[in-house]
Amino acid sequence: MRILILIIFLLNINCKEKRDSYSINDKNDIKTLEKDKVINENLQSNQLIDSVFFKLEEVNLPISSEFISNLVIENEGVYNIEEEIVKNKKAFSNELFTEVKSEKKTDDFFYNVTGKEFFPVFKKTNNNYTTVGSLVRYYGENDIQGVFFILSNFNKKGKQIDYLIIYNRFLWEVNYEYNFTIDENFKITIDKKEENFWDEEKDDFIKEGEKPETKQYKESYLVNAKGLFVNV
Repeated sequence: MRILILIIFLLNINCKEKRDSYSINDKNDIKTLEKDKVINENLQSNQLIDSVFFKLEEVNLPISSEFISNLVIENEGVYNIEEEIVKNKKAFSNELFTEVKSEKKTDDFFYNVTGKEFFPVFKKTNNNYTTVGSLVRYYGENDIQGVFFILSNFNKKGKQIDYLIIYNRFLWEVNYEYNFTIDENFKITIDKKEENFWDEEKDDFIKEGEKPETKQYKESYLVNAKGLFVNV
């Protein structure tokens, strides 16, 4: 009888050790899978950004809006990207370019436009980050098409740090025209013009021949050591 009890006791201990072993192994397997997933995602991100960066030419500064003036077309007030650019360049959306941006821009309508199509044009390589300049097709108010030129900063792991809209063409109730210059020190100056063709009191467009209410202002930006665009 004592021998039987001892055998049962030893069997219970052995089963417990196996259960504990399986539990530890399961946890280790989960941690390994999670780690592999992160590594795989980072690898895919790096491969994607490397493939984009490799094909892009380094930009020679200074440059201005004239650099892209012949790449944007207008037809009856609707703006689009020149057809050859669209055909010859792959469009990127959230694969690489994200909505990550500085908090100061969250109240700007154009920084909250979704579904943008990016067509990378050039790059500027720095020690801590890389800047990619892209023509961007988007749909704004009333689903009308417009065109941005956006500077996007990425860290060395291929993650977006910040972005800045430096060029804009969009016309509906308000005509938006943003033009830019970038000097040798990568100081960015944006000249913004807004012409309002909407009469709030009449709840209608102004009459043909009437001058729209016009606002013009200028913004200047530098990039700090973290890769963020800072208003100066």
